[in-house]
Amino acid sequence: MRKSSKRTLSRIMAGIMTVSSLFAGAVTTQAAGITKGWVDTPVTAYASEVVGDLDGDGILTANDASIAYRLSLNPEYFGKGAYDLSKADVDGKDGVRMNDAAIILQAALLGTSIANVISGSGSGGGSSQETTDATTEATTEASTEATTDETATEATTETATEATTEETTEETTEFDSTGIKVYVVGDSTGCHYGEESDKNYWFKRVGFGDGLQQYLTDDVQVVNLALSGRSSKSFATGINENGNEDAEAMANYALLTNNIKEGDFLIIAFGHNDEKTDAYRFTDATKDINDETSFKWSLYNRYIKVAQDVNATPILCTPIIRRSTASPRVGIKGNDIHQPTDLGDYGQCIRDLAAETNVQLVDSLQNTINLWKELQAGQDVKEVAAEKKVALTLDDPTLVPNGYAALHAAVQDGAVDNTHLNRFGADYVAYMMAADIKAAEGCALSKYVKDDITAPEFDNDKCINKNWEPFDEGIYIPSSIWKLSDPWAGSVFGASVGELTEDSHPSHDIVEVNGSKEVYLKAIGSKGKVASNCDGIVMYFRELDKDQDFRLTATAHIDNYTASVNQTAFGLMLRDNVFTDTNYNTNAHYIAVGNTSQNSGRNMVSVWRRGVLEDAEDPAKNLIQEVIRSSVETATDNDAQFAAGTEIPLVLERKNGVYTLQYGSEEPYVVNAEDWANTDLTAKNHDKVFAGVFVARACEVTFKDIEMTLY
Repeated sequence: MRKSSKRTLSRIMAGIMTVSSLFAGAVTTQAAGITKGWVDTPVTAYASEVVGDLDGDGILTANDASIAYRLSLNPEYFGKGAYDLSKADVDGKDGVRMNDAAIILQAALLGTSIANVISGSGSGGGSSQETTDATTEATTEASTEATTDETATEATTETATEATTEETTEETTEFDSTGIKVYVVGDSTGCHYGEESDKNYWFKRVGFGDGLQQYLTDDVQVVNLALSGRSSKSFATGINENGNEDAEAMANYALLTNNIKEGDFLIIAFGHNDEKTDAYRFTDATKDINDETSFKWSLYNRYIKVAQDVNATPILCTPIIRRSTASPRVGIKGNDIHQPTDLGDYGQCIRDLAAETNVQLVDSLQNTINLWKELQAGQDVKEVAAEKKVALTLDDPTLVPNGYAALHAAVQDGAVDNTHLNRFGADYVAYMMAADIKAAEGCALSKYVKDDITAPEFDNDKCINKNWEPFDEGIYIPSSIWKLSDPWAGSVFGASVGELTEDSHPSHDIVEVNGSKEVYLKAIGSKGKVASNCDGIVMYFRELDKDQDFRLTATAHIDNYTASVNQTAFGLMLRDNVFTDTNYNTNAHYIAVGNTSQNSGRNMVSVWRRGVLEDAEDPAKNLIQEVIRSSVETATDNDAQFAAGTEIPLVLERKNGVYTLQYGSEEPYVVNAEDWANTDLTAKNHDKVFAGVFVARACEVTFKDIEMTLY
């Protein structure tokens, strides 16, 4: 396909998504300009005889075009045997492509058949080219309207600026591909973070892609397309870090493939997430370039070849280390240098591929290993404050990290984020990359690296988040990790949940399976707990006004639940606080229905709550976890009764001052709210409450048929 046609078709999805709203009942995806992403909806195979009718409703609609577009980008993920690909490949050429989506959309808009569009005899007459032109005009206009907020154009405009450290314009503009571009693709260690990101961080995250331009001449422009949580596979196939379809990733990869041209450069910096075992991200570092599941195949076919096919220059970059606290004697190893057990050596895999394909290599992994050895792990701000026995405050200039910790982001309490860089770290890694490129013999980009560049020095004033505020567990800030269907949200928070980032949360997950109707929650191992004086949970919830009455119902489908483990739990909950993906011993007030195992399974509880003792002098120290109803008094067969596949209907309702809670077939438990007055649902957050589904510790549950009715 000609480049001009590809550019037109890269816009067509915005038109599809906008026009979709005109077809009631036929749309399974959500408009890219309205929501933060698309929700993948499992489908069943239909027996429609209409060519191009992929959703099986017997007619051609924009939804069919949307499905075809999705399939063209990622048939492996979205096919799943549910769609008849023979109906999607409407032009009969080389499988499902973007052109098929365009043809289906034309037919839907014109109210005609696929055959008429292809033959040029569609409704209204005109040639096939005229029909294509008309549809292009319509979809381009729709695209312009749809790209007012969080659309593909804005996403790429934000990242394709020279001043990459500043928040970019909200206006939607056509990407200008003129001039020499240095495209950067990769993960959260390289990507751009907007001003709205990391509001509660001490040191905000900054990707090295945002640090490169300062070391290059004005003859080239850095276009930072890297995205958090992506592998070389998921970036190209349009899947976000939670396994859902992602309009931003689709837009960024489309911008790359549609605009890279002769004379441009492509820096390819993956590895952190290719080693993750999620099916949508994992690529195998042990297999060769001819194996489509391999890391080498993915890097070569999805990026190197894309550049070489248009005479642009690809540059392979090994991933930076994860900061290790190991002693100098032990050294840095394992996952920290991308050598996960039994999964291969991702750094060496990139080095080998560079040699095999004669592509320039920048070895950021070895560079950061060497720097770590020189600086050692160092202390983060939290540790410095503890050593000085002072509280965190922006007014204390002595609260600065040291060693390798000085290169990394720091969360709200000053603890280091061992994966992501801060402003200084991003600039330093970018400096080492530029220095290597400058010194590389025969590298075409070297002439665009400024002469006599020098390593940056740590400047606390440039790194620190001047809007930082001390941690308050009563303040809810929407998570940047879980991108879910508004008004539903998710967070992993509380005691023992550990460290979480967008691209690293192996013990936890929140995955919408069917929009807000079904969600899979995971908390494995000893992560989180439900205890008498604290809790740490994975929660999928809605934020409600404190006095809002509601009815919440769901069916808990047990995927894995070890009831004999102490303080494990799942169910429905109404609570007075949610904070954002932070390990902190919260002791919030709440009521819950589901199951929690206390005393290592000797007490199985189906309805419980937390409040304070009446007339308590110190409410924070006089908490009670009151067991309202126990289901099982013995641990003999607890695990068996919660075997995988077990389903338990649950109800949690607040209406006119009365709570109703029901577990399975048990009689509903009904109580006046005034009788539970010591459970103060405004104790932490004084204006809001949070209602939803949750799991904690050694627990994986899919909550089905989720319904929330507001009274």
